[in-house]
Amino acid sequence: MQNREARWFPNIIATPVSWYIISVYSANFVVKAPVGISVFLFSFLLVAFVSLATIVFQLNKAVRINPSDVMKSE
Repeated sequence: MQNREARWFPNIIATPVSWYIISVYSANFVVKAPVGISVFLFSFLLVAFVSLATIVFQLNKAVRINPSDVMKSE
């Protein structure tokens, strides 16, 4: 359970803080782009996908290693 909490907690903290910083930064702009929840949701999903793809790639690479080849090289 701790891993699930550790995965969501930084996102819960970072989303309102980054929204506030973006709002303050763009307050004096003449043309403002709307910053909605979709921006944060898309970025979270993108990071989750890249992380999952990296883990799957590394696991696949580790599964294909022959243990006898590793022992011969040591």
